[in-house]
Amino acid sequence: MLTWTDSITVLAIYALVIVSATVESIANPTRQALIPLLVPREDLPAASTMNLIGYHLASVGGPAVGGGLIAWLGVGAAYIADAISFCAVIGAVLMMRARPEIPAMVISGFSAALEGLTFLRSSPVLLGVMLTDFFATFFGVSTALMPIFADDVLNAGPRGLGLLLSAPAAGAVVSALILGFVRLPNRAGLGIVVAVGINGACILGFGLSTSLWLSLAFLAGSGAADSVSMTLRHGMRNLLTPDALRGRVAAVYRTLGAGGPQLGEFEAGVLPR
Repeated sequence: MLTWTDSITVLAIYALVIVSATVESIANPTRQALIPLLVPREDLPAASTMNLIGYHLASVGGPAVGGGLIAWLGVGAAYIADAISFCAVIGAVLMMRARPEIPAMVISGFSAALEGLTFLRSSPVLLGVMLTDFFATFFGVSTALMPIFADDVLNAGPRGLGLLLSAPAAGAVVSALILGFVRLPNRAGLGIVVAVGINGACILGFGLSTSLWLSLAFLAGSGAADSVSMTLRHGMRNLLTPDALRGRVAAVYRTLGAGGPQLGEFEAGVLPR
């Protein structure tokens, strides 16, 4: 509404982002902790892959539609369409009939949070995977710079911006679909390191490219590599975390997983052009 009335300010953007991020920091760990309670343990890797496919499919369609709406009707229309799309999320929750058994909480509050952190400290594999994700996304994120690349480097306009934002998700969808039919590597840690390395190489190639189609190819490659890494990370977390600690471990995972890209966006924004 602030956009429609031409009264948006930087302070309002900060306030809205804080509220949105606060809500998401609660909702995302809840969703992540819910999946293992709905799916048999032996099907967790496949369920994680399906979850990622759904996420990336939305990430492909969203920016592409958003770019078209901005070019056709303006930014305000894109926000309205985004808000209406949440009705589908609410409807999906209301249609759920499964009611999983939630493990009883013995402790709560700060003590519960401390128990989750103590578990992670005693699980160097999980903690290492989370920190790898944090640093990879901190130094490799590029979303905030996409409008600059679309306008100043590639001369692609709003539609090109939509394609640039969709390309990583498109690569991730292809990768996730392939992962659904092949056996995941037994050495998941090595697979994560290799995937992170490929992701970084693709981001470097994107930064050096001056061609739209070459840039899209590099972004799709980075998305595919990140999808492999994400699938392996989610599978390890779900298999190694006790049921009673899933929510708290998912919250830490979300903090590092979301904090890396967000802090990386800030880092990219303050670097001299």
